[in-house]
Parts: sequence; structure tokens; C-alpha cells
Amino acid sequence: MNRELLVKVLESARGRPLGIEDLLVRGGLDPGLEPLVRRELRALVREGRIAGLGKRFAARPAPPKVEAEPICNSAPVHQTAAKAPGVVEGVLRRHRDGYGFINPLDGGDDLFVPPPAMAGALDGDLVRARAGVGRDGRRLARAVEVIERRRVLAVGTYRVVAGAGAWVEPRDRALPPISVPETRVAADGDVVRVKILDFAAPPAESAHGQRGGRSRGDKWLGLTGKVLSRLGRPGDPDAEVLSVAYGEGFSDSFPPDALRAAESVPLEIAAGDRLGRRDLTALPLITIDGEDARDFDDAVFVERTSHGFRAVIAIADVSAYVPENGALDREARRRATSVYFPGHVLPMLPERLSNGICSLNPDAERLCLVADLVLDERGATLDTDLYPAVMKSRARCTYGQVAALLDGDSVPELRHLREMLLVAGELAKRLTERRRARGALDFDLPEMQVKLGPAPERPVVAVERQPRTDAHRLIEELMLAANEAVARYFAERDLPVVYRVHGPPKEEKLRTFALLAGAFGYDIPLDAKGSVSAMALNDFLERVEGRPEQRALHHLLLRSMMQAVYSSENIGHFGLAAEGYLHFSSPIRRYPDLVVHRLLKGHWARAGRVPSREARARDARALEEVAVHCSERERAATSAEREIDAYYAAALMQGRTGQRFPGTVASVAELGLFVELDDPFVEGLVRAETLSPRTRFDERRHRLEAGTRSFGIGDRVEVEVASADPVTRRIDLLLRAKHKRR
Repeated sequence: MNRELLVKVLESARGRPLGIEDLLVRGGLDPGLEPLVRRELRALVREGRIAGLGKRFAARPAPPKVEAEPICNSAPVHQTAAKAPGVVEGVLRRHRDGYGFINPLDGGDDLFVPPPAMAGALDGDLVRARAGVGRDGRRLARAVEVIERRRVLAVGTYRVVAGAGAWVEPRDRALPPISVPETRVAADGDVVRVKILDFAAPPAESAHGQRGGRSRGDKWLGLTGKVLSRLGRPGDPDAEVLSVAYGEGFSDSFPPDALRAAESVPLEIAAGDRLGRRDLTALPLITIDGEDARDFDDAVFVERTSHGFRAVIAIADVSAYVPENGALDREARRRATSVYFPGHVLPMLPERLSNGICSLNPDAERLCLVADLVLDERGATLDTDLYPAVMKSRARCTYGQVAALLDGDSVPELRHLREMLLVAGELAKRLTERRRARGALDFDLPEMQVKLGPAPERPVVAVERQPRTDAHRLIEELMLAANEAVARYFAERDLPVVYRVHGPPKEEKLRTFALLAGAFGYDIPLDAKGSVSAMALNDFLERVEGRPEQRALHHLLLRSMMQAVYSSENIGHFGLAAEGYLHFSSPIRRYPDLVVHRLLKGHWARAGRVPSREARARDARALEEVAVHCSERERAATSAEREIDAYYAAALMQGRTGQRFPGTVASVAELGLFVELDDPFVEGLVRAETLSPRTRFDERRHRLEAGTRSFGIGDRVEVEVASADPVTRRIDLLLRAKHKRR
């Protein structure tokens, strides 16, 4: 199959936008192809052949003719509560032709928004609208009102023409050109950072007899803005990173009121801050993070006891410096998460806090909240003590150092911590065994690690597998134990809180996956209900470990499962096999953790008194709004991070055209073979038409038949890089040899 299949599938939908999952099903494609099919779709959007509508895609015919309700200035939508019948809130995905779609926050179907109902909303804005039905039966959203302007910055090419004024051509095609005053900050052709000010008022008809925001013969170009800074010339990676980040509503700068609030925060704890806190400064707590980490949320200490183990997990008390509803809190809530790119971090909090007074830096006294756990020899929690404290980190350890020590190597700088770390490693193993025994799923998938060269160009020099060592597992297990203990604390007292939930997968999807795994020789038994139990999935994960098809089957299993989200309702966490779970351990970089800290301290301030049922119900409703917002922002951050990883992967391979690499077939579809290279750790596509004039995809056996050859997941191959395009994020490969499976 080639890209024309994707276009035909969208055309067959007769104007109805399709999500990735629907498109895969209609096209008979492997669910594991989602990331690469998404890249193909984005390339088609950039070429103007299809419409990109947020998480959905549609064919390019003109939008349907509908009669939109006029926007009623006398009764603006914001006066109607979001819970009122017919009122929806969601993220607007605006098409450059004027229409758009709203992705509802509640997870419902997308709503078509005709051009007259946009009311100045930009792509990515959080909006509120009335839902209705058009003449063709399609659900519509009318009278859009902007709740939150997400898109305040953009990246584009500065253009200036004598007599025609200046404008910026955004890199994001969802935005129209931005009219800006001429500036000395940049020259024609430079890539610039621009602040979006507002929509310009369009004339009835432009000087060239055109309507819309494309005319350069007059001053109206759709948007108005102001050039803030020059980023460089076209092709600068920094511009690509910021363009993607801005497109998802994130920013590399903070508003003035938030910066002023950050400047007022002291650099050291005051004497009064110690009141009501336990003094843990004598306890040898340590941090364990990556080599390039700069903000330290958590510190740990583990020792043996007569019962088994004691684990002290100290978490930075960000709530002590970020008052609720203040300038810092408003901006932290808007962002909801830090975003991590190679060589860039867009933090949730200003650096004075995230890398300073809130960070558990070595040899510095810091405020913290503590989960002090007593566990038996098997890792079961016997007792939990939660309290505020003052601590001082004894050492800033890295994953590499701790992993080497746990492997038995000599690490002189950690000699004084050796005994404690060995005990912590032993506890981590007990916790892992306990979780697996209760049915928790352990997806041990390698992640991509992009390495950049020196400044100022910072070219991509390598894309490698990021190792997941025993040191990573040590911290993961201790944080899981702390998060679960705090969730139990709230659940036992029936207190409202923001949980991290993961619903059970749909039985039909799991049965489909079991059949697919069977094609590779893995028998996954069905339980009495005809579904697949967590224990059976865990057994499968152990059997597939180390096999060539491991990563592909892991991804396919993940695709069949629900996505973890935040919620005020505790429905449990299927993947962790936990009755209750929440995020408590990373308040510097995640807003839900900060909320949990505030709720915990609020309960202590009431001396343990539980509020009335009505008060708890009211708080739960407010927390659900926070949960929905944070879930949406988390998805946006993940999307941006994956987009930039794909950009750097293509940028690396662009300079290696014609070179050959060994790899493993990671996925198979009508489109061709998706091959994961051994080194560098990137994935590219061998198109079906390059294998044979006639190919056939055997869906049951999950193989691609190409002439006399047959290909399946796990096959070892040698490929040549045919082309790589960072703009479309595509890497095209040619098959040069097929080897025996490992």
C-alpha cells in the first residue's frame, strides 16, 4: 500500500473526519503502525492533500454548507455553565481554510465548526460552544467563545516588501499569515519568534478582489502580532522545537506577573518555615536522576528493620512557595506539566523555583513532604506515616553511578552510600515481584535518546536506546510505593483528590490482540468471561522478553489498552493492578502532584476532620475540572515530544543517505515494512512497491508476501537509507538483504 490508500480511505468517509484508530481499521492496517501512519498523514496535510483536524483527518473537498447561528452578543456563551445541555468545552483544531473541529474534553465525538462561528478562536485554543445539528445531520458547534488562548506565540519566516508592509509566514500551516510592524530585529527571510496579538478586522473585500487572510496587497493578513526575537535562518532546529511547542500551547517564557512572583521567593528556607515540620537533616537522603537533570523532585533513604525495610521518600514541597490562585499557580496550572525536548526544557515553574529553592539540591536544606513506609520482607506495606519535614540531600547520584554499584562495580564517590543503595536495590526487587504477582504489567520498552552536538548549532549526532537499568527500577518502585500509599490515605478517609486512573481494556480489543499474538506462536489463554486476564498478559510479557518481536508486540498490546488519565473518581489502575493510585512524587514538573500536596496539607490543617458530604462533592467537581485539563495538557506534551524526536531522527538520517544498516522488522502492513535499525535507534519504512510489483498483506498471519519472499515481525534485514526528510519526519529505506531471525 502507498499513501494513496490513506487518501482513498478518507475520501470514502464522505467528509466525515476519521481518527487514527478508525483509519487503521478502515484501511485494514496493523494498529502498531499508528506512529508511522500518523507521519504519513501529517506529510499529506503539509502537502495540502488532506485536512488535519487535530486528532482527526479528512479529505480535502470543501466543507459542507451549513447555516451557522449568528453569535449573540447580548447573551454570550460564557454566561452559560459548561454543564448546561448543549454546551461543550474542548480544544479547537482550526483548518487554514476557515473551518475547524472541537475535540471535547469529555472525550465525545468531534464537532464541526463552520467559519462564521469561530469568533476569533485560534488553532489549539480551549473553547466553549453550543452543540447543534446541521442540515446534513452532522453535529456542529456554534457560537464559539475562547475560554483560554493557548496559542500566544508562533514561529515563522519574517517577510518585508517595500510598500506592502511586513508579515510572518508561520511554520504551522494551521495559522494564517501574521501581520507585524516592520522591525530591525530581523531581516527578510529570518526565522523569528512572534507574539500573536489578535485577529485583524477583515475588510469587506480586499484591494485585489479577494476575501480571506491571504492578500498581501493590503494590511490585513488574518492575524496581527509583534516580532519578539530572531531565532536564526530556516533549518535551525531551535525554531522547529519552539514551533511544535507553541503549536501545542506551551511556551518558553513566563508572563511578567509570574516572574515577579518567582523573584519574591527566597533562595533559602527561613527559620519560620521549620515550624510544624520534622527535622530530617541528619538522615542520609539522596537523589538519583539522569546525568543532565537539573531539577530534583525526590530523595530516598532505605534501611533494614526488624520487620523488613523502612523506606523514606521525601518529595519537594512546592506548595510552600506556590500559593493557590496566585500568579505562579495560574501559570503552572495552565501549563500543567513540564515539556522535555533534546537540549530544551519548558518547565512548569520558573527556574528560580524549579532548579532553585524547590529542587532538592545536594547539601542544601529544603522543605519536603514525606511518605515514611514500613514494609515487610516481601515488600508489603505495614504502616504509612505522612508528614512535612526539612531535609538535606547528602548526595546527587546519577542512574549510571547507581547502576554500576548495583552491578557490583566499584564506584568510589558512592562508597559511603554502598550499603544503603544495596538494601534499596533489594527492596526494589521485592516490590517488583509483589506487583507482578498481583498482575501489574511491566512494559520494559527502550526509549529514544537524542544526543546533540556543541552549541551554538547543536546538531543531532546520535539517536540511541536509553538504557533502563536497575537504578531506574529502584527509583520507579519507590515512587510507585509512595504514590500508592498516599492514594490509600485519601481513599480510606473518603477525601476528594486527583487520582491517576487506568481503566480495564475493552475485552474485544484484548481478544483481537490474543489472536494476533497467536500468529507469532504465543498462546494467551482467555478467562471465563472470554477476555484476557492481567496474569495471562504478564506471563506473555515475560515469554516475549528478549525476542526480536518484543518491542512490536509490546506496542500492539499498549494500543489495545485504555490510556491512563487523571480523574477525581477512583476506578483503580489496571496496568499497575492497584485499587488506588495517584501522582504525589513530582510536583516540580506535574500540576496534579502539586494539587495532591495542597489537599494533604489542607487535611492536616483541619486536624484530620473530614468535611461534610456536600463539601466533598463540591470539591470533587472542582478537582475533576483540574483532572480533565491536566490530562489534555499531558497528551499535548507527549505529542510535542514525540514530534521532535521524529524530527531529530529524520535529521540524523538525512546525512546518511546511501548508507546501509542492519535492523529488525518492527511492523508489517500493506504500506510496507517498518524497520527498526540497530544503531542508530530510528525506524524507517521499506515501501511495498520497492519489494515487488505485486505484494499481498496476510492479515491473519501478519505477514507481507512480496513475490517469492515473505516478511514478518522480527525478521532480520539489511536496509539502505533512500531518503530522509525532517520536515515530514519521514525516513524511507530500501531492502538490501534478509537474514535469518535471531
